[in-house]
Order: sequence, then C-alpha cells, then structure tokens
Amino acid sequence: MIPLHIKKAAIKKAAIKKAAIKTTTKTLSQYEKILNYMEKDKEYGIQEFCELLQLKESRTREILKGLLDYENKIEAVGLKKNRKYRLLE
Repeated sequence: MIPLHIKKAAIKKAAIKKAAIKTTTKTLSQYEKILNYMEKDKEYGIQEFCELLQLKESRTREILKGLLDYENKIEAVGLKKNRKYRLLE
C-alpha cells in the first residue's frame, strides 16, 4: 500500500507536467500580451488584465497562475481580493 502523502505528491507532479505540456498557442500569446503590457516596478490588479485580454476574471486568474507557477515570470503580492501582480524580470 502506498502512503497517502506519496500518492498526493505523485498526482501533483503529474498535474504540473500535464499543464506544462498542454499550454496552447493561444495561451502562450496571452502570456506574451501580459508580459509586454507589464512594466518593471509597477503592480497590476486582476481587472487590468481582464480588460487587456477581454476575458472573465476566472480565466484571467488561470492564465496568471500559469505565469506564476510554470513560467516564473511574475510574482503575486497580497492575498485574495487585494492581490497584485508584479513583473520579475
């Protein structure tokens, strides 16, 4: 029997690998649009990205999560509704 914590770690690794592989060209273009829009040392809220991409908040959050987790190009500052995003480069 496999311990639960090992099983969860394996599932998480598989999910990350799957997400990295399934990045579509449309998502990549949205990443580029966000990165080109952002300026160094400036923080942005979710609504600014919603207007930029013309998407709803939920999908915009998923795209930003991809940039945070898989691309490591931006960082999140704050929690929940007060969360802002800042360019790392």
